[in-house]
Amino acid sequence: MNQLWCSTILFSGLIECGCAEHTYNTVQDTHVADVVARYSTVQEARVANVFERYLPDILPEASKDILVKRKVDSTGYSGGFCFDARERSTFFSVLSDTIDTNVWGKDYVNAISAFGAARVHVLAYDSSRGNWIFLCPDGDSCCNWMKR
Repeated sequence: MNQLWCSTILFSGLIECGCAEHTYNTVQDTHVADVVARYSTVQEARVANVFERYLPDILPEASKDILVKRKVDSTGYSGGFCFDARERSTFFSVLSDTIDTNVWGKDYVNAISAFGAARVHVLAYDSSRGNWIFLCPDGDSCCNWMKR
């Protein structure tokens, strides 16, 4: 059974999720504060209007274990999801490797840029509905996301 593990990155409230060969470790909800919802599939998330409220409708069709979190003292959202590794290049093709400092702030952009040294792709998606950052470890088929 595939399960998502998550932990909070210290300074940002961002959820870090991951997987190892499509097997995930379970973390109790006490480690994932302020969880809004979890969805098994993209279809389940669509029915719940997740793509109208929290995420752009650009996730790979086979995405699973979709987690949506809201930090109590913030208007932003974050979460994670996993997908079929064969959809990685198609998903990355709709994202940008340029993070808008006007949206995220220079200090924050500099801080998350350090993830590149850890072989994590830091990618953005901007639209009239919001601004998102996706953190996707190299060689992994899971990503974390944040919305502002």
